[in-house]
Amino acid sequence: MERAEIGVQFEKKIEKTLTEFWGYFVFHSLLTDIAFIFLLVNDDDREGRCTFMKAIAEQVAKRMPCKELVGVATAGAKMKSSCIDAAVFDIEFLRNAEPDPEMPELLSKAYKIKKANEWDS
Repeated sequence: MERAEIGVQFEKKIEKTLTEFWGYFVFHSLLTDIAFIFLLVNDDDREGRCTFMKAIAEQVAKRMPCKELVGVATAGAKMKSSCIDAAVFDIEFLRNAEPDPEMPELLSKAYKIKKANEWDS
């Protein structure tokens, strides 16, 4: 069930990147207590994409009581090439880190992080 939910959300973000520069979502698996960040960006700059994913990870780590945090970043729908960058973040380090004043607040207070498990997703 979780994979199906992730697939649905991923397809929505692919559609979003047809008209916008980027899209992302966060999925928290209650079954494993792992949060996943999925980021799609219409840009060839992989370093920039990883920096963007780290900025999202810092904000998720401070807001979500999960035991692990995994990030996956890939090219958006407008890109002719495709690549995937993945990271397993040190969640305790992120929780204790000072926020980077250069980074915008990417997760508004109203941002709802999807939580699901196999039975009630």
